[in-house]
Amino acid sequence: MAARKTQSDKLDQIMEKVSEIQKELLERKHFDQKTLVHEEMLLGNGKPGFQNIRDKVLSWDVKFTAILLLVLGDIILRIIQQSY
Repeated sequence: MAARKTQSDKLDQIMEKVSEIQKELLERKHFDQKTLVHEEMLLGNGKPGFQNIRDKVLSWDVKFTAILLLVLGDIILRIIQQSY
C-alpha cells in the first residue's frame, strides 16, 4: 500500500511538471511565431527577402559610386587637358 502511495505521489509530481511545461510552452508560443515571421522576412520564402534586397541595393550603391567617380575623373581630366 505504501509503494502504491509513493507511486501515486510521484505520478502527481510528474503530472504537475508536465502541466507547468505545457503552460510555459503556450506562453512562449507567440515568441516562436514572431521569430519565424522575422526569419521569413529576412531570408525569404523562395522570394527575395529583406536581406537579399538589402545586399542588392548596397551593391548598386557601390557600383553607382564607382561610376560617378569615373565620370567625375574623366570630366576633371578633360578640363585639365583643355586648359593646357
